[in-house]
Amino acid sequence: MSSQIAGQIIIKDLIGCARCHGEGHPGLQFRQFTHNAETPRGIVFTHWAPCPTNGEPILLASVSMPTPLVQGKDPEEDARSE
Repeated sequence: MSSQIAGQIIIKDLIGCARCHGEGHPGLQFRQFTHNAETPRGIVFTHWAPCPTNGEPILLASVSMPTPLVQGKDPEEDARSE
């Protein structure tokens, strides 16, 4: 389950919490940071939620997935040839 409310809260089911090593937390409400947090490796955390077990912050980052290759072709090359 994943949904967004008013652009600032994202509701997600968390499986395998890294903070409490629990099985998971259904329906967590992730709140948007006022200012995103970026790691030296370029991961940008945009939202956070408190772990229901111990209150420690669980961070959420949006990750873009690379475009998969179709039949071994490069999609950028196909776009250039059109």
